[in-house]
Amino acid sequence: MKIELSREFACTPEQLWPYLNEPDKIVLWMKGLEGLIPDRPGPVQVGSTYTLKIREGGRIREFREEITALDPPRHIALQLSGGSLPQGNVMEVDYRVGGADGRTRVDYLCSCEMKGIYRLMAPLGTAMARRQVGGFFDALERLLQDPVNGAGA
Repeated sequence: MKIELSREFACTPEQLWPYLNEPDKIVLWMKGLEGLIPDRPGPVQVGSTYTLKIREGGRIREFREEITALDPPRHIALQLSGGSLPQGNVMEVDYRVGGADGRTRVDYLCSCEMKGIYRLMAPLGTAMARRQVGGFFDALERLLQDPVNGAGA
């Protein structure tokens, strides 16, 4: 499964960065993310790990996240495992940020090698995930335009 999506936002990379990097801001625009809990206090860095609580349907599932690359405010990458991912599967997520003239482009790449019978479901899962990420970016855009009321709109 591979998802690539790019979006341009009306802000600088520095204004956008906290929404990709700070747990209390990430939960504001990722629908279904009920909690992003660091394993250790301190700044985000390569090797930082988190427990994510994500609502999927009527259930909350726990995922594990590890930051694998970090170059503020230009790049953050992470690995996700657990939750509803089939055992042994790891999802790689990569955000590349660039901007000029008050506009910022985010290039999003998500990949996960599906194993076994899950390979048959990959096309449907990819389509659903692409739509979900588009919705996340819509919420992020509203939030950047109106930090008080934007994500819930």
